[in-house]
Amino acid sequence: MQSEELYYDHYKDSFEQQKNYLETRDKLTLYLIVLVALILLLSNNRSMLVDVSDAWQKMNIGKPVVDFNIISTSLYFVFMWFSLRYYQVNLTIERGYSYLERCEQKLSTNGIFSIDREGGNYGKNYPWLKWLAHRIYVFVFPLLVIFTAVASICHECCNEHSYRSLNIVFLLLVVLLSILYLVDRILGK
Repeated sequence: MQSEELYYDHYKDSFEQQKNYLETRDKLTLYLIVLVALILLLSNNRSMLVDVSDAWQKMNIGKPVVDFNIISTSLYFVFMWFSLRYYQVNLTIERGYSYLERCEQKLSTNGIFSIDREGGNYGKNYPWLKWLAHRIYVFVFPLLVIFTAVASICHECCNEHSYRSLNIVFLLLVVLLSILYLVDRILGK
């Protein structure tokens, strides 16, 4: 009985970790939505963002001291970093449900009680709203990230500035990460 209690404690801890990953994913999703909006705005109305940046710097520092090209390159780097983290967390969540299901099966083998709160239940009893939300997290959102990165690459190719090559590298990494994530989600089952 002692080992079952320890294993159940491990299951509860694993479930808590899963909840933390879900919270992290939700935050990363929000950050990426903001970044996608900023990057699309950067691609379509760069001059407005330059004016806003210069006005903010004048108001807070006294004069513009940071070149907007550095700001945009930093934005692309942050986009790449948050994309990477988003995909890592999403894959960890999916693997976590499989692990929880195995734990539930092991805990339920004694015939005294049955546990199927998350692992097996996650895959079997999927309401339409959760099904749609899952598809958005797994497929729609990465496609939006790819679209944003490709549009930004096209924009960067048309504009000559000192950080253009670095920006394109960050954006190509975003596309690569997104494709690898989608391939893993589609083929990695």
